[in-house]
Amino acid sequence: MRRFLGAAIALVAALGACRPARDPLEVRLGYAPNLTHAQALVGLARGDLDKALPAPYRLAATPFNAGPAMIEALFAGEIDLAYLGPAPAVNGFLQSGGRAIRIIAGSSSGGSALVVREGAGIGDERNLQGRGIAVPQFGGTQDVALRTFLRKLGLKTYEHGGDVRVLAVPNPEILVLFKKGQLDAAMVPEPWVARLEAEARGRILVDERTLWPGERYATTLLIARTEFLQRHPEAARRFVDAHVGLTEWVAAHPKEAVGFIREQVKAVLGKPLPEAIVARGLSRVEVTVDPLPVTVREDAKRAWQLGYLKHPPRIEGIMDLRLVNEVLGARGLARVSDGGLGPSASLVLATPGNAAAQERP
Repeated sequence: MRRFLGAAIALVAALGACRPARDPLEVRLGYAPNLTHAQALVGLARGDLDKALPAPYRLAATPFNAGPAMIEALFAGEIDLAYLGPAPAVNGFLQSGGRAIRIIAGSSSGGSALVVREGAGIGDERNLQGRGIAVPQFGGTQDVALRTFLRKLGLKTYEHGGDVRVLAVPNPEILVLFKKGQLDAAMVPEPWVARLEAEARGRILVDERTLWPGERYATTLLIARTEFLQRHPEAARRFVDAHVGLTEWVAAHPKEAVGFIREQVKAVLGKPLPEAIVARGLSRVEVTVDPLPVTVREDAKRAWQLGYLKHPPRIEGIMDLRLVNEVLGARGLARVSDGGLGPSASLVLATPGNAAAQERP
């Protein structure tokens, strides 16, 4: 993973001259068709995110399979904002020397689980030895969660001399392999947990919530390119305001949210998900603008312990919650804490009144 991200950064300058010039008025969003990205799905289906941007900005949204691919796109300047998990966010922050990205709000907690196929002979955690277990992508949030869980069980993965194979398989293919009986277990986010249960004889072996104190942890965060925050502060603020509004709405109207989520998932995957599956999966997701910084710090520590990071991570400065706290204050809502992971004094991001910073590259 380190080599992959390092190579991605090194190629950015070389590839930059080959990319067509971007539309400076286009705000580009990355997201995944997962229920842990509920605000993105509802906001795109209803048009909230596009309508929130000040004229003449417009929104362009691109779906991704998992977070590491979004980080590569952020490095390449191909997207400005992204809904993604803490593991790739931390990797991206560290690999760019703390310069490329910022966490600007929380998005969700919960909504991921280790699912096993009925008939695979996995009665409990001890039966995971010698198995192949899929994750959506190496270096992603579910990958880090799975490997940490295996370590706590005393199980080693194949590359570390053990006999548990962790396999990187896109979510739709995980479902196909479950149905064919060719895959025994997978660590996946919703709605894939609910789909494996309903469509492929899957059973939740471990709900990831049970592995965290208080059963809350950052599953998805709202990330921005630092350059985008500097150059387009009002567009960023308006997007964050829409994100906060969507978070409140989804939490208060989960039944209505199901319909909009189904609509957007159909637009990405080509067919709608059954209402019961979306409702079941969404019931295991908590939408929240709280980035749960203690768990983000813990995720960074775990990535280092797993060998994804060369040195003990220092991620102070990864969060910049000034915009979301401004929005929360204006709405009369409680502000959220960065847990000591906020911006350093040396970083000056643009604000509507800081014209010099807006012109800074």
